[in-house]
Formats: sequence, structure tokens, C-alpha cells
Amino acid sequence: MEIAKLIIEFVKALAWPIVVLILVLRFHKALSKILAGLSDRFRTADKLKLGLMGQEVELSGTAQVLLQQKDELLRQANNQVGANIEAAQIQQSAQQLNNPLADIIGTALLRSRSHGLMLEEIVQAIFATFSPEGSNRAQEPQSYVLIAMADQAEKCIEAMVAAGLAAREGDRVALTDKGVEVFEKVAQKQSTFLKRFQTLRK
Repeated sequence: MEIAKLIIEFVKALAWPIVVLILVLRFHKALSKILAGLSDRFRTADKLKLGLMGQEVELSGTAQVLLQQKDELLRQANNQVGANIEAAQIQQSAQQLNNPLADIIGTALLRSRSHGLMLEEIVQAIFATFSPEGSNRAQEPQSYVLIAMADQAEKCIEAMVAAGLAAREGDRVALTDKGVEVFEKVAQKQSTFLKRFQTLRK
């Protein structure tokens, strides 16, 4: 009986690594494209702080803009209680939106500010960013990849709504005036980075 239990525990311990290995081998091309897209996004950040003691890593332009707004608020408020509370809320929003997906979703909504986007359209924008040939039907991701993207996009949208950057209108999501202001700055940061990058390549 004890031997049977040991065998069962051994099989359980091996199950997940084997499943992960099979998935990596089966979908390595799609994963490589997504990771390459993430790598490109990481290079557009203003800062990338890495450390061994749990320091925050700032990757998204959205977080950068929100933290700049927080600093400006505190400079102008002269330590007022209300401003400190608002600054703490902005800090929390920056942490929640410290994600390259926030930049992608926000700038996609900025381009569609007049009518907003459905979740499916947002997921398509994410996939198109990570894999430019995603419009080619043969290159479309597996359903599990789309579901995972949709789940992450939904979490990001919820954080944007909580921060007052976006609002839901039926089955569509649109930027608020505050969101337009933030993501115009994010788009400007991206544009400036791309111009510098293209200049260096010449």
C-alpha cells in the first residue's frame, strides 16, 4: 500500500513538468513570437530597475506617466491631506498597470476613442502587436492562447476602469477624458522612442 502511494505521488510530481514540456515543444513557435514581442515592449520603457530585494520593475509607459502625475500632484499640493490620498491612489493604479499590456490596450483604445472596443477587438490588437503576421489566418494563435490573452486583458481593463482611465459602455470599453490624457502621453513616449531607435539604426 505504501509503495502504491509513493508511486502515485511520484506520478503527480512528474505530471505538471511533463505537461509544460509538451506544451512548450508543441507551441514553441507561437511562444517565441509572443516573447519576442514582449522583449520589444520592455525596451520601450524609460526605466528598468532590477534587484535582488524585491524592488519594483517599471516596464510600462502607463506606469511611468501615472507616477509622473503623482509626483506633479505632490509638488503642487504642498502636503495637503486630500492630495496625499489621491497620490496614494495613483501609486496603486501605477502598480496595477505596470504591465506592457496596459500600453497596448490604452493606445488601441486611444485610436478608437470615438466608439471604443470590444474585448475581442482588444485581444486582436494585443496579438497583432506581438505578432505582426497575426492577421494571416495560418498564423492565428490556438484558442488557449486567445483565452489567456483575454483573461489578462480583462484584468488590465478592470484596473484601468478602477483608475478612472476607462469606462464600460455595454460590451465596449472606451477611454475617459483622463484616460485620453494619460495614453496620449504614453503614445508620445512610444513615438519618441521609435524615432530615437530608427535614428540609431541609420
